This record gives sequence, C-alpha cells and structure tokens, in this order.
Amino acid sequence: MTDSEQVRYFVIGAPKCASTSLYDLFSNDPDYAVTEIKETNHFSAEDVDNGHYDDATVVREREDYDAQFTTPGIRIDVCPSYMSSPSALRRIKDYNREARVLILIRDPIKRAVSHYKMDVTLGFCKPDTFETIWESKAGTHYHEYFGIGKYSEWISLWQDAFGSDQVFIANLTEHPLKDSQRVMEAFLERPFSADRLPVSNVANTYNLPIPILRKLGVIRLVNRYMPTSIKDVIKQVVPRKAPMIVEIPPWMQEQLDTFYADEFALLKAMQSTA
Repeated sequence: MTDSEQVRYFVIGAPKCASTSLYDLFSNDPDYAVTEIKETNHFSAEDVDNGHYDDATVVREREDYDAQFTTPGIRIDVCPSYMSSPSALRRIKDYNREARVLILIRDPIKRAVSHYKMDVTLGFCKPDTFETIWESKAGTHYHEYFGIGKYSEWISLWQDAFGSDQVFIANLTEHPLKDSQRVMEAFLERPFSADRLPVSNVANTYNLPIPILRKLGVIRLVNRYMPTSIKDVIKQVVPRKAPMIVEIPPWMQEQLDTFYADEFALLKAMQSTA
C-alpha cells in the first residue's frame, strides 16, 4: 500500500457522541472517503469479539478493510470502538505512526444513559437495570456505560502513543459543530466548514421489534447490505414510540459526579477555549 492509500485520519471517540452524524457528513462530501460499513471494527476486532454485541460487524482482513474505501478522497475511518480498545491503539500505531486521531466526547452521564437506552431498545440489556449495573462496578455492561466515559484515561493512552499534536478532542453532541471548527481543521490539516451535523439514530425509538429482528439476523443484513439512502427513507416512514425515561436517584447522581470529575473539568476547559 502506498502512503496515499494508507488511512491517516481516525475518528474514534465514545459511542453515542455523534460519530454516526460525522460519518454521514463525511460520506456526503466528495473530498472524503469513508468505509462502506460505518464501523468496521478492523483494528479493535480482538476486544469487540469479547464484548456483548454478538452481531457487531468485524472486517478482519487488511485486504477487506482496504476494499471498504470504494470512492476517491481523503480516507477517514470512523469507529467508536477504537477509543477504549488497547488492541486498536496498538494496531493503529503499527499500521501508521503518523495517524491523526479525533476523540469524540460529551457529558459522560448523559452519554451513559443514551448508551444504556440504546442497548435496552436493541435487546442487549434488560430494562430497569441502570442502577444495578452501576453498583456492580464490573462486567461488559458496566464498561460500556460507565468505564468508557472515563475519557481522561483513554485520551492519555492515545496521547502517550501518538503525541498530543496528533490527538484531537471534540464535543460535537452538545455544542454547534462550528464551535469545534478549529479542532476539526487541525485534525484534518485543511479548511473545514459545516454549520451542523446530520441527525442520525435519534434516540433509537423506532417502533419495531428490534430485539427479535436482531436475533433473526435482519439488523446485521440491513447494516451490511442496505444502502444508506434506502435506510434514510425507512427511518422517515417508520413510526416512533415515546423515548425511554431513565431516572437517576440523587445518591447515584452524586457518585457519578464524583466519578467523572476529571471529565467534567475537561469539558469545561474545552468550552472555555472554543
């Protein structure tokens, strides 16, 4: 593979931090080339295999990964699972030591709730277990909803591996995209202009038997083979149900505020310099 073909730009971040919207934005810009499958999990295969998402797509072979980039343009790999995957960090560094990494973050408590609600909707987690999972302090669900939200720890690992000048941080969920224009331009090494992100996967509230469809393999087939344009049309016509409400009791809110003190400090610092 020549240097021009090698992927240099990686959008990793935490799940539920607008990576799908950013993927949609890049996929509709002729200057960029993204993977056909939004999350190939190519570099994080080892850790994804050990998670609870049994229908996660994993593009394992390098040849198949390269083939994911089917259009010309600056190649960008958008895959949230890389952020909290030690194997992904190691493999990306072996693949391209000059890689530039954009880490997407947001309010960690809101992110945890959003991730949990998504998993309940998809049938990966039982309802009314958010508090129990927090109290467990262990397991894959705890890691997905709470451990991943310790952004400061993950950011430090990526900065240690690639250097602070190659690792960038943005909050695209809770602030206008234009607030992060300087960060995006530094990450991409070129001018960048966009007023807003496309709205993607709004609350995962489609009124469909999604857990059953997932177990039957329908969701995997749709994600792998159905063009985005058709999926967008379906999203417009499928009715939605009322979003799930997750109430966090005061004692848990206090514990989470303490647990994520470093993350809230980081977000505050980012906002003050926007």
